[in-house]
Amino acid sequence: MAPVAVHVDSFEADFADQGEAGFHLAEQAVVAGTPYTLAFVDMRMPPGWDGVETITRLWQVDPDMEVVICTAFADHSWQDIVTTLAKRDKLLILRKPFDAIEVHQLASSLTHKWNLAQQARRRMNDLELLVVN
Repeated sequence: MAPVAVHVDSFEADFADQGEAGFHLAEQAVVAGTPYTLAFVDMRMPPGWDGVETITRLWQVDPDMEVVICTAFADHSWQDIVTTLAKRDKLLILRKPFDAIEVHQLASSLTHKWNLAQQARRRMNDLELLVVN
């Protein structure tokens, strides 16, 4: 049997050690027309914004961004987080400690999901233009 080629996704990544810094990176990316697909956000980032505040602000600048909350501690209940953030289809939780393969699988799946959503949006815009004209 012939060997099967395995496609391995690669990603470009930026890092911010505080929520506010991450927000500014996301804001700059949106202005540049190269929005981030995905953010991994820690719940605890003292002394600055916590994860919930950071995600709230990220979604203000880019509502399409997928987000993974990384946490080892439960400062907020999952119900409180979901109620506050209200975007259940764009939010996942990853408990620490986690394996690198978990991070890679989430990044791969959520990037694919984001790309499909962007394609669907473009097609809908194209259809609306056809209908209007």
